[in-house]
Amino acid sequence: MARQFYTQDEVGQRLGYSVDTLRKWRNSGAGPPFIRAGVVISSTAPDPRRGSIRYERNSLENWLRENGLGESFKGFDE
Repeated sequence: MARQFYTQDEVGQRLGYSVDTLRKWRNSGAGPPFIRAGVVISSTAPDPRRGSIRYERNSLENWLRENGLGESFKGFDE
């Protein structure tokens, strides 16, 4: 099965948290694992960290279980 990725809007909506909360979690290292898709590393780039935030479903489900927040991330593909 192909890996499934979700945007921060989708994750926030499904978990009941704002995008701002997810951003704060990312900055503090407290939130679910994420990737930055489309990142271009360049010394001339204004913000080399730029890229679309994505959450991989299996990693998100593991984080939810480890933090006692549920067993699965359901709702988008059912």
